[in-house]
Amino acid sequence: MRLKHIFALILVLGGLNASCSDNDNYTIPKGSFEEKPVVPPVKVETSKINGKWRLLVDGQELYIKGAACNNFYAEAADFGANVIRTYGVSDNSRAILDAAYENGLYVNFGLYVKRETDGFDYNNTAAVKAQFDEMKTAVERFKDHPALLLWSIGNEAEASYTNLKLWDAINDIAKMIHETDPNHPTTTTLASSNINHIKNIIEKAPHIDILSINTYAPNLPGVLGNLQSAGWTKPYMITEFGPRGTWQMNPEPERVLPWGALVEQTSSEKEAVYLETYQNNIIANKTGNTYDDIKMVHDYLVNNVEYDTSISQSNIYDIYGALVNNVAVCEGYARAFKYIMDEMNIPCVLVIGQGKNSQGQTENHAWNYVELNNKWYAIDVTWDDPVVTGGGGASKESRYKYFLKGSNTFLQDHVPSGQFTPNGKVFEYPDISKEDL
Repeated sequence: MRLKHIFALILVLGGLNASCSDNDNYTIPKGSFEEKPVVPPVKVETSKINGKWRLLVDGQELYIKGAACNNFYAEAADFGANVIRTYGVSDNSRAILDAAYENGLYVNFGLYVKRETDGFDYNNTAAVKAQFDEMKTAVERFKDHPALLLWSIGNEAEASYTNLKLWDAINDIAKMIHETDPNHPTTTTLASSNINHIKNIIEKAPHIDILSINTYAPNLPGVLGNLQSAGWTKPYMITEFGPRGTWQMNPEPERVLPWGALVEQTSSEKEAVYLETYQNNIIANKTGNTYDDIKMVHDYLVNNVEYDTSISQSNIYDIYGALVNNVAVCEGYARAFKYIMDEMNIPCVLVIGQGKNSQGQTENHAWNYVELNNKWYAIDVTWDDPVVTGGGGASKESRYKYFLKGSNTFLQDHVPSGQFTPNGKVFEYPDISKEDL
């Protein structure tokens, strides 16, 4: 009966409409129809300002504070997020974009690129073409949405990959996006800052505008150095970061259970790691604070370079040994530090001389002077490395014993010697501050 009444109502309304003549002066009441204004897409660009890359949205800088989520948009905004990240196209993609826009959020839109571990063969041209077509359809469908910020082509697509044609496929998609959508940059997300993977992208995927890195402690401090070593000159983003996984607890015996299982960090420990890594490695990079930049490079070398006590490996005296092989002696540490400082436009010199070790013995040594706030300070990255015995076997708690020190303390066990330049003159080292920083 109810269904009959519904159909009857439709017929009645239809009859009323038909009875109205063209001559009837009938005015549609205001508010009878809800008209939503068409909001244009935002124009997103990258620009290098004062030596730092910036993301501009309609000409205004946007510093990304993001969350990966397909829900809880209002909560994310309440906690200060301005961007959400998705991982692939779904039936809910339009709804996600709409909800993000309603909550004042932009979307780093994920285009899932299949991995070799998914069983995808990048030698299969038909399969690659089908994937490309799927991506093009999605780009054409969503490119004008006002919440769209970036196109993220693949999430950790390089996981266990062997076929370099992966990057050809990603580059083809990025090129298509540039041709189809002039308003939004492209990115691809790596599972780490592996130098060789970054080099592959530089060579084979030049249409990627921004490099995204997923990284977890203790690897985050090394990202910038790896990017520089690989030769990456474009902007980059940290798209995932956090505490160590259980697989990284092995060096800590107290976290290994009797049957071999590894115990992850507690919630409180994870909270501390999140805060520390964000402050030291995210915010510090944004602010461009020179002190933080110097500390970041110092910490990266201390955490990632192993001192070669055997003096047997190759390249231990140069930056390749320190930054690629992660094995070096003092000169390798010092040359790597200067190299990165030079790339960051921070004045730095390599100092050759002698150091007095914890046994009171004098040995040939190398370290650095760096300029900060119009003063020069000394840094000995090697002797701040906890495993190095030359500086007295520094503990983790005293790894800044030789960080930004003045002459009153530093020159007690470091004596610079003359260094001849190519024209035969003795290089004069800058006078360092008397007081520590």
